[in-house]
Amino acid sequence: AMAQHLVTGVKEMFRDFFVGANLRRLQRYVPSLSHDHIEGWKSGVRAIAVNQNGILDEFVIEEGVKGRVMNVRNAPSPACTASLRLAQEIVDYA
Repeated sequence: AMAQHLVTGVKEMFRDFFVGANLRRLQRYVPSLSHDHIEGWKSGVRAIAVNQNGILDEFVIEEGVKGRVMNVRNAPSPACTASLRLAQEIVDYA
């Protein structure tokens, strides 16, 4: 399962090391962007939830301590824009 994501990971690392490669990718969305607009940065690490079947693309809502704790896993940055829908899922689950 990890091998299928290797190409994506290598591309991300390449763009981190070579600003021009990242700039060309960004210019697809903002054509007027130039080297002057880009300041130094450090790469970050993004946590990704996985299970036996691979990467989890969806939120995982599960009961922790019976009747007392509910776990919401794999809630990346889209959780903000999906917060109302996610709240409804939690209410429905409870």
